[in-house]
Amino acid sequence: MLLGDATFSTLWSPVTLTYAALTLVLILLVKALVKPYMSGNIPPFPAWPYPLLGHLPYLASGQRHKLREFREKAGDIFSLYFGSDLFVIVNGPRLVKEVLVKHGDTMSARPPQPYVDQGDYG
Repeated sequence: MLLGDATFSTLWSPVTLTYAALTLVLILLVKALVKPYMSGNIPPFPAWPYPLLGHLPYLASGQRHKLREFREKAGDIFSLYFGSDLFVIVNGPRLVKEVLVKHGDTMSARPPQPYVDQGDYG
C-alpha cells in the first residue's frame, strides 16, 4: 500500500497540478485569440478582437464614430464580435437591399440575438 501512496503523491504534486492548470489556461487563451481568424467564410475584421470581450472595448468611446472608422478601414461589409457572438455589419442602401431582398432566405434563419431583438417592432 505504501508504494501506491508514494506514486499518487508524486504524480499529483502541487507543482504538477500548477503546470497542468497553467497549460490549460494557455491552451484556452491561444484558442480564444486564434478562433476569430480561423473561421471560414466570414467578412474581414477591422481590428483584432479581444478575448472574451470581442470588439466591445473599441466601441466604448462612441459607437457611431468607431463604426464609421471601421467602415473606412474594412469596407462596406465587415465582422465584429460582441462578446463571443459574431455579427456581420452591412453598410449602404444597395448592400442592405441585396442582403435582405436577394438573400432573404439565407438571412431569415438567423438565431435570436439579445442585442437586436429587444421588442416586437416588425
